[in-house]
Amino acid sequence: MDRARLPPPNSDALSAEGVTRMSEVWTVQFTMNGLPDEGTRTGLQIRLDDANVGASVSAIRPYNQWVLSFAVEAPSRGAALYEAESLAARMRIAMDPVAVEILSTDELDRRADEPNMPQLVGTSEVAAMLRVTRRRVNQLRRHAAFPAPLVEVATGPLWDARAIDKFALEWTPTRGRPGITATLTGLAPGRRTQIARRRPTSGGLASAGLTTVRKAGTQSRS
Repeated sequence: MDRARLPPPNSDALSAEGVTRMSEVWTVQFTMNGLPDEGTRTGLQIRLDDANVGASVSAIRPYNQWVLSFAVEAPSRGAALYEAESLAARMRIAMDPVAVEILSTDELDRRADEPNMPQLVGTSEVAAMLRVTRRRVNQLRRHAAFPAPLVEVATGPLWDARAIDKFALEWTPTRGRPGITATLTGLAPGRRTQIARRRPTSGGLASAGLTTVRKAGTQSRS
């Protein structure tokens, strides 16, 4: 965030009628990607507590994100943002937020009263959300960006639906059916072997679901 473009603290402290606004308490939340380890978060929280700046650190594990929150007094949202940015700079906290929220006390209380239980989804629901098969979901679990399940139960893993939605926005599905053509290892240099699947016929190897092997440079039998 470019601090040079931020307004001075009291630039919008006057209403349209020229009456000075009273300050109120705002909560400014900066959301960042890349969740630091627990030791780093704890160390930062200790620094904030020692400085008595009214700030807290929290983690959003399903999204691999963390939130830095400041409680500040200011006459407006713009002034609250400026004050929170100034506090972060004074504490020498490097920030590259992907989202910023500025909440009044009433808004914060209303949000606290809302149910915050995540919507849990299983493998079948994840497959429907991503428009893939259940088998493909199990393969995607090896993907580095695929979210970890919140819990494993007897029926299988359960994910936060919001984490799956976020993955779906960033994931680029591969098209086609991989594995139709492959290169085998362990052959002499220059001897590449291709595995070609035949369409099922009324009989023979293809109808049994087997494959034929054709060495590069040789003519296959029809």
